[in-house]
Amino acid sequence: MVTVVLIVFAYVAMLVMGLTFLIIYSKNRTLKYYIYFGILSFLMGLYALGVSQFYLYTEPDAVQKLCYLITLASLFIPAISMQLIETLLVGNTLKRFAFWAGVVMYVTAGFLTLGLIFTDQFFVLVASRGQIALSPRALYIGSTIVALVSLITGTVLITLNWIRYRTIRHAPYGPTFVIVNILALIVQIAYFIYQPFNNLFPQPPVFAELPIALRLNVGVVLSDMFIVAGFFSIFLRHTRKIFTELSENRSAIEQLLLKTRANTGNMINTLVKALEQRDPVTAAHSRRVADYAKMLASVMSYPKSGVELIYTGALLHDIGKIGIADDVLHKLAKLTREELDTIRMHPLIGTEIVSHIDDFLPILDIIQSHHERIDGNGYPEGLRGDAIPEMARIIAVCDTYDAITSDVYKEPLSHDAACRVLLRCRGTQLDASIAELFVKKIIESAAAQHRPREPWSNMFNSNQNKIFVLDTNVVLYDFRAIYSFEEHNVVVPITVLEEIDNFKRGNEIINFNAREFVRLMDGLSNEKIFTAGVQLEGGGLIMVDTNMKKDDFLSSVFSEDKPDHRIIGVAYRLQKQYGERVTLVSKDINLRMKAKSVGIRAEDYETGKVPDISELYMGRRSIENVPGTVVDEIYEKGSIPPAGLMDPAPVPNEFYILRNGKKSALARYDSAAQLIVRTEKRKCYGIEPRNSEQTFAIDALLNKDILLVTLSGKAGTGKTLMALAAALEQRQEYKQIFLARPIIPLSNRDLGFLPGDIKSKLDPFMQPLFDNLAVIKHQYKEDSEELKKINDMVEKEKLVITPLAYIRGRSLSRIFFIIDEAQNLTPHEVKTIITRAGEGTKVVFTGDPYQIDTPYLDARSNGLTYLINKMKGQNVYGHVTLERGERSYLSELASDLL
Repeated sequence: MVTVVLIVFAYVAMLVMGLTFLIIYSKNRTLKYYIYFGILSFLMGLYALGVSQFYLYTEPDAVQKLCYLITLASLFIPAISMQLIETLLVGNTLKRFAFWAGVVMYVTAGFLTLGLIFTDQFFVLVASRGQIALSPRALYIGSTIVALVSLITGTVLITLNWIRYRTIRHAPYGPTFVIVNILALIVQIAYFIYQPFNNLFPQPPVFAELPIALRLNVGVVLSDMFIVAGFFSIFLRHTRKIFTELSENRSAIEQLLLKTRANTGNMINTLVKALEQRDPVTAAHSRRVADYAKMLASVMSYPKSGVELIYTGALLHDIGKIGIADDVLHKLAKLTREELDTIRMHPLIGTEIVSHIDDFLPILDIIQSHHERIDGNGYPEGLRGDAIPEMARIIAVCDTYDAITSDVYKEPLSHDAACRVLLRCRGTQLDASIAELFVKKIIESAAAQHRPREPWSNMFNSNQNKIFVLDTNVVLYDFRAIYSFEEHNVVVPITVLEEIDNFKRGNEIINFNAREFVRLMDGLSNEKIFTAGVQLEGGGLIMVDTNMKKDDFLSSVFSEDKPDHRIIGVAYRLQKQYGERVTLVSKDINLRMKAKSVGIRAEDYETGKVPDISELYMGRRSIENVPGTVVDEIYEKGSIPPAGLMDPAPVPNEFYILRNGKKSALARYDSAAQLIVRTEKRKCYGIEPRNSEQTFAIDALLNKDILLVTLSGKAGTGKTLMALAAALEQRQEYKQIFLARPIIPLSNRDLGFLPGDIKSKLDPFMQPLFDNLAVIKHQYKEDSEELKKINDMVEKEKLVITPLAYIRGRSLSRIFFIIDEAQNLTPHEVKTIITRAGEGTKVVFTGDPYQIDTPYLDARSNGLTYLINKMKGQNVYGHVTLERGERSYLSELASDLL
């Protein structure tokens, strides 16, 4: 009797609900209109009650009948997906009625999700299957909130959606958030007050798709009826107009769909790239697992969309390892219990990473549950048997197979041995039917043999060329180093890629090289680079060695697990197989010494090095015993032909001291006129050269035909002072004077760590340049016109003293550009600077090749000596080596003796 009373009450409530909506929203408020839609609302309420009882007691899939009209609507426009219809209905309806909030009820086979949607497109999950179990109370409260909010807002939407939300999203604190929470509190109190009513109906069965049983109660029935009546009383009036808009906007919607799919693909690629940069081994493993899983899903008759879903989930199944610390993730030794617990957090970390991206919600089961075991001993939740989602069980089989056939820490298993392991793990670790199908259908098929099963290192048997193992500092010095070994083979240990990741951020040349090397490797990357090698331009092969198994002998010699020792381990293992063909290349002297101590051939990276620094071009020479007539002639005529005078032949813009006893003349070879021309001593902005070397330097700096000048010499020889004085002397001919130097922070600390603003950070590094400017200023009185001009140039930024990094990326036209401390530049950086020179620009490099402050550079490999060696003989280039110190007697003495 009570049941009948409640049902009658529900019917009356439905009728009142429908009429209320009509009164509020109807434009044609006639009696006929009210009666028509009142009857319709009553019938829909009856339908809702029947469907509610039907799906709660008999058939879970019948819940889709609640979406009957929307499903029919899709027939009008078959090309439009249900998801697009749902999105358009939500957006258009809210916009049309200017509602501030609405209700969304997502229903799928076997369970439902209730939520609130606001006009700012913010979605609040009210009840769902997820990490917090969906209890009868949660469903009751959620559905009742839906009913109450529908009364307030006047719009409720019921849609079909196959996405299973796994996390709770919180609304921002605002009016909506407060109202909804107050309603939830009221309903929760009412639930306990009227709890006896919940026992009036029998308990429904437990459905396979739900973790717990749903109890039929008054709140659920009433909510369903309220929702259906409210929805149809509004929706039916606007269906035709909405579908007309759908038809008109079909092309735009299809483009939106394509764009959405493209964006999803871009997000997947971004996450995969992030994992690859963090842990290339795991990224390669994930790609192989994805290939296996895609083939397995196809064999299991998954629809195309399901296959793509599993493939995406497999690509990202280990994305959580991004959040694991390096010392744990890459540890070669046995993990401690605490470290093992840390590793086991990666499924939860991965779930958290992607849970905020709606398009990835369907793959959360894969990411979170791929390490669950059939026997319940897996992690993170200890799920057992069929409680583990099927997609996660598929990935578990593929993951296990690839892990044991490509183990980087110990000898990988053969294909046959791996199959035996899979079959042995049936019913305990792996799903028996999936494991058997994998072995039978996938591994035995030709398609599955997409990666070679023999060890990758056998590839070097095909040629007898040398094998060079590269250290990290080599690619930080020259990102194109892999192309410098011609027809020979190059091996890049996976540890190098890991170390490179630490250098990608920053503005220094090693940071630039790190980024460029990663891009270069990415262009070469496919699975073969980890398995069979990729051919280089010169004919050799390059491959990334992912085998980090440590040799027992090396473990006894180098007990500490560090990157250098892993790189040595790769070279040692290869040398045992290929003998003297293997060479470890490193710019780290200590690493080379360690390698040699265990019998590994090791050498420096020689590309770009000057063969013999003692033979480096000086730009000047002294010619003794020149006939007195020659000296007299060059003073009288200003020039002489070089015939018979020079041995070896003169070099363009080379300087000479022509001596005849006590008589001498300073000269330069003019290659355009093919004459030896006299070099005169000239004063520049108050600075007068004190010796022949400085005279030569001033001549080269003032010569308009010489566009590139290098001045090398020890401290105190006047290199920077001469360059700056010459620049000021020619200030009218250039738009600006740039005086720059590379910033080499003390102890490799970034400038950002130093106290103060940017000026305070830079002043200590730029002070030597200001000191040279002060020397020039001191040549003039305080009220002199020349001093005012200098100050005016600084104030108007015609004379700019700046760190070299601030010049990067600029195009410099009509600039007198002085680069001090050029010995701390790499050859590539020197090239980059010169290529920035525009029309009318003169570039001057000064430095001491023996005073290197940058790691991995030396007197033979720095950019200054490289430039001198390469540019010798060019008509637009001049060089002078300064040896005599002029700063002070004490400075000269210290330079010579200390």
